[in-house]
Formats: sequence, structure tokens, C-alpha cells
Amino acid sequence: MRPSPHHIPTTASSTAFSTPSPAIATAINTATRSLHTELNRLIIARLPLALPPHTTSPLLYSIGISAFAQVYTAFESAWLLVNEEEEHTPQLNENLRHALENLLDSRIQRSAILEQDISCLLQLITQCHGSDAANTIASWRKSEILQEYLFHISAAISARPHVIVAYAWVMYMALFSGGRWIRMVLKDAGSEFWEGRGFEAHKQTALTGFTFLTFTGSHDGEDTKAAFKQQLAVVEEVLGVQEKQDIVDEARYIFQKSIDLVHELDDLAVTVMSKLETTSLPNLSATKVEQQHRIVRESLKIEKIKHSTLSTQALQLLLAIAVFVAMLVVVDVAKRNMMMHSGMIGFG
Repeated sequence: MRPSPHHIPTTASSTAFSTPSPAIATAINTATRSLHTELNRLIIARLPLALPPHTTSPLLYSIGISAFAQVYTAFESAWLLVNEEEEHTPQLNENLRHALENLLDSRIQRSAILEQDISCLLQLITQCHGSDAANTIASWRKSEILQEYLFHISAAISARPHVIVAYAWVMYMALFSGGRWIRMVLKDAGSEFWEGRGFEAHKQTALTGFTFLTFTGSHDGEDTKAAFKQQLAVVEEVLGVQEKQDIVDEARYIFQKSIDLVHELDDLAVTVMSKLETTSLPNLSATKVEQQHRIVRESLKIEKIKHSTLSTQALQLLLAIAVFVAMLVVVDVAKRNMMMHSGMIGFG
């Protein structure tokens, strides 16, 4: 049975690795709750249409995930720079520098794995749809809001290295809290979706494209998650009051920028996808196109996009890829909303 996109099931942590969340993490969760809810609303409207039977190609997923990967690359690269080149951050005291360095566990870093996933996807997409499709992905990677976000990440971490904690908690804990569910949904799309119909050359890389959601070891990341929380508690001990406030403020920025990215995708969809030839995506029947047009009009409420001018490709992008830009940041929102009724708030 296909996992329901309208319900994000809770995933209990292994008792052997159960670790309470530090106070700074709880402060972030509390401060970002309303933004979390807003992103959840946007995502739930799109998630059901991101995978088969509404689309038969991972092209749309690839466009979204390529932008999402750049966020990981930006903050992990800035983090490594803080750790390796002390002259760039003389304002950072040695105790905090050492704690932040230990927080960046090699097992948790995602940049290289994401780039490998994207490389595999681009090879498949080029063979399935041609080079125009790959060029479309490159166009999205240069979007104005995304570039502004990436610049901010670098500048913020350089000026206030302690805000690394905001990126680490929001981005990594999203993988642990919602990543397993996303992995299950993506895998359920089937090998044909991820390998490409008739492209035997890709059989040896079956279901690549989302390996970044898997952690090494026999505990599916639970041991890595526990170690991360324990080290974050060490970081918290050497943070000052203003530094903690900076971290909470930066977490709000992360969620707000994710919302902005979703809206940019809505506005950018027609422009970006119009660059592709009609044959670059699988054809849809007129009935299916009309059904999806109605969903756009009624669910997303984007009035300026008219039925007469919306291309099949743009429609598919509009309905699908926004979820993958912000999904991992906020996919546990539905879970948290359910937990609220039981008096429990926070990430796994």
C-alpha cells in the first residue's frame, strides 16, 4: 500500500539511542512553530502530485533537490571553513570553536552524497529527456531567491559562527525526523521511475537519487542522531544568552526563506519549464491535464496562471517540485501537530 502523503507517521526512536533534546533545540522548535505550520500547508498541497501516478519522471524531483542540495553545501562549506581557518573567525572563543568542530560529525554531512545523487539523476534525465532538461535544472540553481539565501548563509556564519547551530538542528533533524518517511514514499515510486523505462544502463544504480536519506551503519542513523544531540548539548554549555538568541532568530530565517523558495517556485514554474521542448516530459492526456489544472486553481489558488497558457510541463513543475526544496526542513510538521495534542512538542 502506498504511504499516505496526507499523513506523516510517527517514527519512534530506538530506545537504545534515546537522547533528550537540548534546551536550545526546544527554543528553536517553539519559536518556529507558526512558520513550520505555514510550510506544512504549502507542502501538503503539493506532495500528492510529486510522484506517480501524477508524473512518470524524476525530472521534477531533480530540479527541486538540486536547489535543496545547495543549501546543505553552503552551510556545510561555511562550517568547514570555520573549523579549518581560524583567522576568518577571530571572534570565536576556543571552547565554542572546539564544540562546533566536534558537532560536525563526518557521518552526518550530506553535501557530497547529495551531489552524487544529483549526478546519477542528471545522467538518467539526459538520456530520458535530452540536454534541455538538464539545462532547466541548471537554470533553477541560479534563481534569485536561492542565490540570495546562499549568500546569506555564508555571510551569517562568517560573522556569527554560532548560528551554525540553527542550520544543523533544522536541516539534520529534519532528515532524522521525516527523512525515513520521505525515503519510503520515494522508494514506493518503483524502480522504473528511478531507473527509466528501457534504460538498462541504469539498472546497476537502482533507486539512486535519494541515498542522502540513508545513514551508514546498522541503526539507520539512530546512533548518529543520538551522538549529534549529545554534542549539541556540549555546544549549548558554552553559548551566551545573545548567541542563543541569534541561533533562534536564524532558525526563523531558515523557515521564512524556505517559504519564499516555495512561492518563487510557484511564480517561476511557467518561465523555467517553457524552455523545455514539448517532448522533454512524458505526454499527458487532455483529461489528466484538465484535472491537474483544476487542482492548481482550487488547491493552490494561483489566480494569475490561466488555463489557456499553462503548459503541461509548467503545470507538472508547479504541482511537484516545491515540496522537494523545503520538504526535509519541515516534513515532520504533521507529526508534530499530532504530538501537540498529547502535550509533546519538538523534533525526534
